[in-house]
Amino acid sequence: MPQIIITPWRDNTELIKVRAQFYPPPKAERDERRSAINLIGAWKLRGNLPHTVESTALLCDAVLNDDPNKVSTYSIRATYSTAFCRFVTGLVDNGQTGRSKVNMFQVATRIGLPKSFVELRHQATHEELPALLVLRQAADRSLRWLWHYYWRTIDERTGSLDDVDGISEQELQQLKNRFRDLLRVYKNDRIEAAKASKKADVVKTKAQDATERREGLVQKLIKLLKDRETAVKRLAGVLLEVKYLIPANRTLGESMDHALLLWDDLLKSISNWQPSFLRITVEEMAVLVIQPSKLDVQFDAYREAIYLWLVHILTSEAWAAARKQSFTNYASVVSTCITGPNHWSLKLAALLVRLKQDVQDRYGEVVQLALGRQESAQEHAGELEAIKAEVRRFDAALNQVIDDHDTDMDTGVENERRGSLTGDPGWSKWKGPWASKPIGMVD
Repeated sequence: MPQIIITPWRDNTELIKVRAQFYPPPKAERDERRSAINLIGAWKLRGNLPHTVESTALLCDAVLNDDPNKVSTYSIRATYSTAFCRFVTGLVDNGQTGRSKVNMFQVATRIGLPKSFVELRHQATHEELPALLVLRQAADRSLRWLWHYYWRTIDERTGSLDDVDGISEQELQQLKNRFRDLLRVYKNDRIEAAKASKKADVVKTKAQDATERREGLVQKLIKLLKDRETAVKRLAGVLLEVKYLIPANRTLGESMDHALLLWDDLLKSISNWQPSFLRITVEEMAVLVIQPSKLDVQFDAYREAIYLWLVHILTSEAWAAARKQSFTNYASVVSTCITGPNHWSLKLAALLVRLKQDVQDRYGEVVQLALGRQESAQEHAGELEAIKAEVRRFDAALNQVIDDHDTDMDTGVENERRGSLTGDPGWSKWKGPWASKPIGMVD
């Protein structure tokens, strides 16, 4: 007998239509996600709505309400966090198949959910709300994951997520590998050109050849990007891996002049051909600056390097033309910095507040408050360290007293032993009257 499954939609065709509204093709004439969200609201009242469908609606609703001009940034972060936490928690709860609950990471691994989702869900639930850029990226990744996990399986269609942005996960990985290959070639070429430039008779020819090769490489990168924002994000992510923009084995306080000289021309060339590249790269850098660190972030050489790149790109004359062409939203960088305050993010925010009057008008007081809290926290940390040092000194003194006492006891025992050997009577029998009484009784 066939199994009867009750669904809130009439037939599979209606569900496929909703999928097309959530994941429209790149050149769709209208954005119908709001209609799909309203329809799912009605389905919810009918019951038996799959968690994946509801999560898609909640995440898309958060994306559509992401308008800092109409709603406060804090409200937007709260909306994203609620949708994301409900998405992750519901999936993990549904994955609990045994009698006793298992670790969320184990369930996530079993169903193919990225562990970073569980970590971000924990942060959003138990710590400060994540930064807006982090939540935007998480929502985008979640919607892509829902496509592969659920939506593409509802009919005979298989393959890539071409309906979203024309690029599949497999192609993204291939793109990243291709980006790494091209960047490796560029880096080696620049190093060789720098060595050859020491020979005066070949300086002009080598410089011209290097410029031509750089422009050729830029054209290869642009051809791979195809004006797709997801691909641009992947390129920015590869550039920010250690050994490209960030030198390998860099130490705190080490100069970044060599890295700036090596990569600056390439970044500006890409920005000229792909206007969204500068904005996306700055956003990716800002997100990395505020990420938690295994070290004290103040002594994290990687985050210091990212901070120095941001200062260079956002304030130097070398980038003035590129900024004028494709980057004006300094306020978004400051907003990200103050939502994940640490040594480097607040230092960057304070710098931009001083340089940009509109940013100062909007965020000046907030940045000063955050800096004040940081200074207060550092003072408290200093006081705590002083208290800990005092406790350590007390423990050392106490241990010394205990050692001295033990030494005295050992000396007394040794003297008693020696006395018994040299004729000291030590213990002796009582020779006076003796009143017998039960053990434990006293007068």
